[in-house]
Amino acid sequence: MPQTTKENYIFVYNLDNNDSLKIAEYYAEFRDLEYNNVSDIENVSAVDSGYTDGIGWEVNGQLVGIQCSSTEILSNETEFNRLLLSPLQDILRNSSVSYRDIYGIILGYNVPGGFYYDEEYEEHIISSTSRISAGCAYNDGFADFSPSIANKLYNRQIFSLFDSDDARHCLLCSRLDGPSYDFVINIIDQSKILDKQYYVDGTFYFDPYSSDTSVLSTQYETNLLDFYDNYVSNLELNTWSTTSMGEGIDVFIPVVTNDSFVWGWGSSTSSSSFFNISNAIRMFFYNADNESIVTLRDINSKTWGYLSLINNYCSIAGAMSEPGIDGYLIPTPFFDALRRGATLAESYLFSLPHLDWSMTLIGDPLSIVGFPVSQIEVITDAMTDIESWYEMSKELAMSIAYFYRKGKDLLAMENAVVDSQIKEFELGFLAPADIFQLHHSDANRISQYNNYVQELFNYILTRNEYTGTDRTNPSINNILSYNNLKISSLLVEVTGDNVSSDYILDEGWWEFEYTIQNDAFNFINYHFVLEVFSDVCLENLVFTRNSSAVDNWTYEYEQDTFTTIPITGVSSSFVGRRIRYDSPTADYLTRGNIYYFRVYQYDINTGRQYTQRTYKGIIYT
Repeated sequence: MPQTTKENYIFVYNLDNNDSLKIAEYYAEFRDLEYNNVSDIENVSAVDSGYTDGIGWEVNGQLVGIQCSSTEILSNETEFNRLLLSPLQDILRNSSVSYRDIYGIILGYNVPGGFYYDEEYEEHIISSTSRISAGCAYNDGFADFSPSIANKLYNRQIFSLFDSDDARHCLLCSRLDGPSYDFVINIIDQSKILDKQYYVDGTFYFDPYSSDTSVLSTQYETNLLDFYDNYVSNLELNTWSTTSMGEGIDVFIPVVTNDSFVWGWGSSTSSSSFFNISNAIRMFFYNADNESIVTLRDINSKTWGYLSLINNYCSIAGAMSEPGIDGYLIPTPFFDALRRGATLAESYLFSLPHLDWSMTLIGDPLSIVGFPVSQIEVITDAMTDIESWYEMSKELAMSIAYFYRKGKDLLAMENAVVDSQIKEFELGFLAPADIFQLHHSDANRISQYNNYVQELFNYILTRNEYTGTDRTNPSINNILSYNNLKISSLLVEVTGDNVSSDYILDEGWWEFEYTIQNDAFNFINYHFVLEVFSDVCLENLVFTRNSSAVDNWTYEYEQDTFTTIPITGVSSSFVGRRIRYDSPTADYLTRGNIYYFRVYQYDINTGRQYTQRTYKGIIYT
């Protein structure tokens, strides 16, 4: 899929506020968004306009003006829908921007930043960026408000840039807002500096510890420490981290100097003395707390959001009200996406657990950043030598199994000729039938495949002559033992090698492997149903196996690492990873027979079944 670009964005400003329009135009000039200067009377006709329930709007290229309130936090969802969301949905459907692929929306100066949600969560603030992200994505209609709905793109295991399929679930969305015109212009100016410099090399300040000892806090701390221990070194930045002082003691970052990133956890307020001088680009600030961006328009605010922006951070993220610890951003998908060339808005969305919730992003969503590394690590699905060899062994065993099956079929044909008791028929067909059968006899099978199998074994023996096992000049047994592998007896029968039975697959064993598909454009948990048929018409069902009720199902938790599918299923963030069904003894099938496998995914919560997919395979063990 092509990368999301400036052409996929619109900038929303307050139609009744001249400074809001000026900031929209300033940003449009910076990012070269399409719009016409309406002061030129000849271009007035280029402006598309209309009303939605009495609220006026204008569309000028990629600039969208709405007669919305200047109030930062609206009183309720109804007001938010009337003044901002409904006009914006109408614009996306019925204005000139409907012909453009809109994947991202920027909310400008004096556009509402959220609304109070006072039903189950008293005084809870739902952020505009979160609600619009979910509410303006079109998937057979716009989604109704669903507080704290799971974000399908959160921490997905197979990385890809944001694309049109993702846009059916949610849009990229950020705010460029603050207490004054100059404040917002400064945010854009910092983004301009970043855009020109591109590479950042300031210190990464990190605080993974909290005094909270609850289960969720411990899980979040584990996520942070996993990032610090296993990923942050990839950025090749100087890092500074707090140190645990023991259970129940909150530690904190005292001050930051020459910083480019801060990822903290704890109190939502501080003071300007926290920020020392920095000669580095200040790119992104995040503090996991409950209200660091409750407002951006109070010049007396001591919250992290306001303080970091007046101290020249290009972008920040945070909560407008309590998101819950399970609603905090996590760093690994955020920085992994940034490092792979994703924009700020994409990276934020990939690390955001919930939509229609209190988290918000402030800054230029199109910002990208380079890290001071000699080259970006390219993570691929390339196989190791032993993995590729093992796949070759299975493919070769399948080829031998087809030869084995043909021999059985030809022998059955020859027996049928003999049993026909029709002399003329026997005289005409017995000789050619005998020739065909002999050509596919066990002896001929061994003769024809001996060189192929021997070369397969020689290859892996040569590759591991001095490495990979505990001894030099290893045997096939050594290699299979060292790598915890088993091979088909069809291979061993061909060469006559003395392979231990410990490393030979049982006759009739089989394994079904399937790549998890993106059948639902929402975050769900999948289970799987596998049906095995003995005929191509799928009429003779051998048995059915459901991953929610039967053991022997695993999923690819990490690349090439499989673990048991939990009773709660496999989340859609694992789309692109694999699941496996490893046959128990009771499910062994007949060697050389071809079977047809039909599989489908279903939603564990609703029971909804998705597309059935059919595969065929021969039993090669």
